[in-house]
Amino acid sequence: EDVHKLWYEKANGIASVGQGFMYQRELSENAHYLYSLTEEIIKAPSKETYDRIIKNWRTDGKFDRVLWTVIHRLFGAASPDQYTSIAGRNYLSTVIDCLEKQFQLSIKPIGNWIIDNQKLVEVVNALIPVGWDVHTRNIHLWNLYEWATKRHKKTEDMDQIQEDGEEYSVEKEITS
Repeated sequence: EDVHKLWYEKANGIASVGQGFMYQRELSENAHYLYSLTEEIIKAPSKETYDRIIKNWRTDGKFDRVLWTVIHRLFGAASPDQYTSIAGRNYLSTVIDCLEKQFQLSIKPIGNWIIDNQKLVEVVNALIPVGWDVHTRNIHLWNLYEWATKRHKKTEDMDQIQEDGEEYSVEKEITS
C-alpha cells in the first residue's frame, strides 16, 4: 500500500507528479524493485543513492522511461529536512530563479535536482523563522512558485524587483 501511494498515485499528499506519473503496468511489473528502492532511499537519501537509482532505473527495473518527478518525490518524502517537495525540475528552477531575481539570493543551480534542491533548502532555511517546520517551508515555497508563474505570465517582468509602485508615485508635478 505504501509503495502504491508513494510511487503510483499522481497526487499523494507529498507532491503531484503531473504528467510524469507511473502506469499501472509499470507498478505491477516493478513492485518488488520499487519496494527495495523505497527502503534504500529512506535509509540513505543521498546524492550517491540518487545517482545509483538514476543509472540503474532502466536496467534493474522494467521501465521504458525515467520517472524523474516520481523519483524526486520519494527523496522529498524520505528526507524533508534535506529536500523540498518540489519534485519537478522545471518547478524547482522557477522557484530558484524567482528567489534569485526577486530577493537577490545566490543559489546558482547546476541542473541536478538533488544538488539544486539541497542548495535551495540551505539558503531558505537560513532565512525562515525558527518555528517553521519543513512542511510549512514547502508550502510557502510552492506558494512562491505559484506567485512566480502567475506574475511572470501576467507581466513577463520577473527580472525586476516587484514593489508597490504607489510608494514611488509623484503626486504633484514638479515645475522649474
